[in-house]
Amino acid sequence: MNEQITERVNDYLRIKNIKKVEVAKVLGWGQGKLISQLNGTRGISVELLCALFEKYPDMNKEYIFSGNGDPVLDANLVSLPSDALKQMEEMKIRLREKDAQIKVLKSLIKK
Repeated sequence: MNEQITERVNDYLRIKNIKKVEVAKVLGWGQGKLISQLNGTRGISVELLCALFEKYPDMNKEYIFSGNGDPVLDANLVSLPSDALKQMEEMKIRLREKDAQIKVLKSLIKK
């Protein structure tokens, strides 16, 4: 499986036309360490994957781990903040409160 992950990371780099030397520079890694992992000489490390995901946010994690989807995320997709569900719940509560206020105001207008 590690070989497949390495292969998929290389797919991403190939599609984006990113050279391994450039990746080493962006990550601040030695070329030997990086290239040995990306060439399959050594297994790809969790440390490298985390660094790649941080520096290349359009790298599709689902593709890297499972092979599903495209290597590059669609730039038009909007990523939700981590607390998006909490924010939506708070908005629902506020909307219910506003609906209740509107109902009261409507009843006052009818009188």
